[in-house]
Amino acid sequence: MLYGLGPMRSTPVPDDGFDECDWPVVRVDLDTPDDDETTRRLTRVNEMLGQGEPMGFVFLVDRLGRNIRERVHTWFADNDEQLNQWVAGIATVVAPATVARNREVLADHNPFPFPAWVAATEDECVDWLRERITERKATST
Repeated sequence: MLYGLGPMRSTPVPDDGFDECDWPVVRVDLDTPDDDETTRRLTRVNEMLGQGEPMGFVFLVDRLGRNIRERVHTWFADNDEQLNQWVAGIATVVAPATVARNREVLADHNPFPFPAWVAATEDECVDWLRERITERKATST
């Protein structure tokens, strides 16, 4: 469980919940009004992964309700193979005061089969993910 999730966004995310301006790093807003919208966004992530290149995702979360959190966890489990193949890492923006604690939590128990990171800003997340993507590309060639 990550602590201090909050609205630390440097740029607004389009209404569809995706910001691809730093491709192949994509910002995904997981604050959705309902399960149908959550499913739509996760389906779109699957489509992006289907392009067959290493990617990184900055998951933007201000408040993640229990139902949506469970849906996201189920999606991770259901898409394990594709995620393992193409996700170089995921990152989440958290409150600056909680970065160190959250990094400790991830170091002790990263629930994902790929690197996960937290940072105080989206730019830090994007930079970290670009490094993971570069590493992934170097090891896959």
